[in-house]
Amino acid sequence: MLFNSVEFLLFAIILIPIYWALPRIGQNLLLLAASYYFYGSVHGWFLGLIVVSTVIDYTMARLIDRDRKRATLYLLISIAANLGILGYFKYCNFFLENFSQLLGQVGLSMSYERLSIILPVGISFYTFQTMAYTIDVARQKIRSYKNPLHVALYVAFFPQLVAGPIERAERLLPQFEQRRVFHAADFYRGLYLILFGLFKKIVVADNVAVQVDVIFGLDNPPPGLILVGTLAFAVQIYADFSGYSDIARGVAKLLGIDLMRNFNLPYFAISPSDFWRRWHISLSEWIRDYLYIPLGGNRKGNIRRNVNVLTAMTLSGLWHGASVNFILWGAYHAIALILFEPFDRLMHRLRWRERTRHVVGWAVTFGIVMYGWLLFRIQDFGYLAHLHSQLLATRLWDVGVVEAAAVLGLIAVFVIPLFAYEQWQHRRSDTESVTHAHWGMQVAVCTFLLFACVVFGVESSESFIYFQF
Repeated sequence: MLFNSVEFLLFAIILIPIYWALPRIGQNLLLLAASYYFYGSVHGWFLGLIVVSTVIDYTMARLIDRDRKRATLYLLISIAANLGILGYFKYCNFFLENFSQLLGQVGLSMSYERLSIILPVGISFYTFQTMAYTIDVARQKIRSYKNPLHVALYVAFFPQLVAGPIERAERLLPQFEQRRVFHAADFYRGLYLILFGLFKKIVVADNVAVQVDVIFGLDNPPPGLILVGTLAFAVQIYADFSGYSDIARGVAKLLGIDLMRNFNLPYFAISPSDFWRRWHISLSEWIRDYLYIPLGGNRKGNIRRNVNVLTAMTLSGLWHGASVNFILWGAYHAIALILFEPFDRLMHRLRWRERTRHVVGWAVTFGIVMYGWLLFRIQDFGYLAHLHSQLLATRLWDVGVVEAAAVLGLIAVFVIPLFAYEQWQHRRSDTESVTHAHWGMQVAVCTFLLFACVVFGVESSESFIYFQF
């Protein structure tokens, strides 16, 4: 069930009034039933995987609290079970194919049939979320929860189930235990977030996606179109993913639940590390807390720190999908993180003014991120190599300036309003500043967003990009 569908609108219209008419326990039971219906509406058997993960992590967390001497064993069972499920459904064919190719390189052969495996939507998101629960119990950051209803709801809460944010148990679970009271201000903020998220998705992302698909569907796109296509994809993936996160937070707000902010104006970042503090924040923090720091972080010298960065970012890339291009994308960002630090120190040593450092840092970071999106978007290595040859070998008069300008003009209609609005948010250092502004400003912004969704919204809206991860 998509947020940008009539089916979901009817689902929410029926759910929310009933929800607020019930006491807390009734609310939780209704939310769990609604979450299971939401997730199982396409493939009912997907629910079985969520139930299995929930039962495993609920049981292991309780055992960890009861028997601290065997806590490590129970934690390993939880991690192995979750990664085993994720590995089978998401990476099984990928590893079989690459292992077969590796054997071929040494003169051996292995025959196998590609398995017909349907990838459950959002499995990477809820797997990382439920793993974080048992890890935090093992670390004694939180106690295990006795009520299985709360744990089940934490794993399956439908607004953020299929594309995050990846919430922590210490933040989300207590909200299911508390009595929730309706607040008109929170309800209004929820409606605003939903409206803004829909604007990003159906007006910006889906309209820009048409041009991206056309450009990267060409056999020989000129360099100008390749650059514009990469820029357009950067807009598409940001508007698509952050739009989902805004809608998820907004729907949760309507239910009296507060979800973490997953994006903070990432294209205003002034360094690669700053970018990852702003982009997909919940995954970045998960990788930092459960992988990078346990590996040693930056506590064991620069060489070990660089190895840890490379390991963490490469696995972060693999998290996105069973494809070599995602692994390269993660490794590429690791190298950018490592190399930007000496560059930043050089700017300080040269005593450049702070504003100059920020402008240069932003330009370099933006260029790094843009090239990374080309690696992310193109999974066919042959086509990716061909695009590079086009960029490097094309004669100056064949760069495709006219075609590039035409596409820029088409996407500018949708991109400029978003950019101008986020520039205003950036200056105020608040991504929800409109909800605190004068009522006239609030009415103007919401009217524009609603008008744009009605007039320019793509009716045959596609699924969110991150549903495949």
